[in-house]
Amino acid sequence: MPKKKQKTKKSAARKVAESSEVQNSEEPQDSNKRVAVILTDGKDVLLGQALQHIGERINCCDLMKGHVHVGEDMEDAARRETWEECGIHITDLRQISPDLKYTKTNTLRFYLSEMNPLPDTKSLKCSSYFVDDKGRKIPEVVKFHKIPLDELATYVYRGLARLIVENGLIEKIKETLKAVSEARV
Repeated sequence: MPKKKQKTKKSAARKVAESSEVQNSEEPQDSNKRVAVILTDGKDVLLGQALQHIGERINCCDLMKGHVHVGEDMEDAARRETWEECGIHITDLRQISPDLKYTKTNTLRFYLSEMNPLPDTKSLKCSSYFVDDKGRKIPEVVKFHKIPLDELATYVYRGLARLIVENGLIEKIKETLKAVSEARV
């Protein structure tokens, strides 16, 4: 006889997040284009964790990523998303992938930004939020983590991990950082 599935209790935070609507900026989005930014010091990568995943396994984390607005340059979108999701202004930005098929209808382009050192995760703040059914603003990202660069694909969502592995992005990151370091000398 098969075992019955046990119902799991959802935390209040998860219930709020699941019942929320995304609060977007006024700009219309090009719904097919997305950008992701890998913030690294060469050793670790900065990831964000959404409210509905707090208390779950840590591999429910994400890069700073999001939609491109209609008429917006992809690099500008990468900078904006990073600012909205973690409060970091980035100037050093390098494209490390072409537009990759992310879902049936979306493409994702990866960018790299070197920050040495990475900021303290407790000092970061997300300004992009959801609004729940009671009108409360809930930040999209509520917790930040520094994880080893070599383990990036094990900490992010499956679809993102697949793109990272299939396109050899960890090696591309290391090669890019090495080339930048050598050019500085």
